[in-house]
Amino acid sequence: MAQVSLLTQIEYSFPNDIIGPNPPKVALLCEELNIKYNVKALEFGEKGVKSPEFVALNPNGRVPAIRDPNNNNRIVWESGAILFYLAEHYDKTGAFFGRNVDEKTDVMQWLSFQLSGLGPSQGQVNWFIHYFENASGEKAPASVTKRYQDETYRIYGVLEKQLERQKAKGFEYIVTDRYTIADMANYPWLKIHGMKPLTTYLFWFCISLLLLTLLRHGTTRIYKLSTTWCICRKNCQ
Repeated sequence: MAQVSLLTQIEYSFPNDIIGPNPPKVALLCEELNIKYNVKALEFGEKGVKSPEFVALNPNGRVPAIRDPNNNNRIVWESGAILFYLAEHYDKTGAFFGRNVDEKTDVMQWLSFQLSGLGPSQGQVNWFIHYFENASGEKAPASVTKRYQDETYRIYGVLEKQLERQKAKGFEYIVTDRYTIADMANYPWLKIHGMKPLTTYLFWFCISLLLLTLLRHGTTRIYKLSTTWCICRKNCQ
């Protein structure tokens, strides 16, 4: 059985030990591919993700990153690159990435949509609402926060229309006829919409995707584990 080490981050900032949206993407794929993974939780700042030891692995000082002992302890960082790497190495049937170039391109489009659109925009909402005042000593300008909220809602709308088109074809997920790494990338960001605060109540197909993914066994398992990632250091080796 394949095995990787998943490096993630301790998150103290919100109730219920909410974990950031990027490490779970990798765990979702590991669960689907039956890849055994060990989680090592890291703190914010100089003792964790910005430590010399971690920056030597990931020069950007962000999580997730993985170490693959099956491939000369290869380090891979950035969640999109990790999903690509694991799918290419361990998804032998192409079920979760694509079975041909056209399918892979379609999946990559919606993976890239999350990486370049949903994540950065929603992440800025998070920053300006929850962190800006503490970091700068002043409240975030309302116009700036609104700009990123509006853009995030626009992006939700793009995803909503895609899911509606998929539903008309008889499909439930974002792209192709099945669950793929595009869903795994978008799901964790949709899941944390409430911490922003944002709402998905107008986006019924997005809500459907949330429910479908939540019901998958691997999703239930990793989010139970994620509370341990957030609050436990000693056992996350």
